[in-house]
Amino acid sequence: MILQFTCNKCEGKTTLKINKVAYEEGVVICTCSKCGIRHIIADNKGLLDDSDFGKGNIEQYLSKKGRDDEMIKASLADMSPETLEKFNLSSNEGCIEILRKDSEE
Repeated sequence: MILQFTCNKCEGKTTLKINKVAYEEGVVICTCSKCGIRHIIADNKGLLDDSDFGKGNIEQYLSKKGRDDEMIKASLADMSPETLEKFNLSSNEGCIEILRKDSEE
């Protein structure tokens, strides 16, 4: 699946292909392509020592914080053929975009 997020430290935008099983059942940590800070995207096993994030994934975290409006889930049908090809996506993968509240996109 594709994950695109805006770093809450430097405002840099990062797009990565992540493992769907890891996102739904395991641990995913992504690095901002601009500043290099690491972001917890999923910790479904509760393995990381982050009491604020807790157990689950970024969607659950944002929902718990009342920040659902910062997240957009897009279908593959909404993605350009170039993006699909770039990330070698199959039809059963999804896409999540996380934006800052003040983002104009």
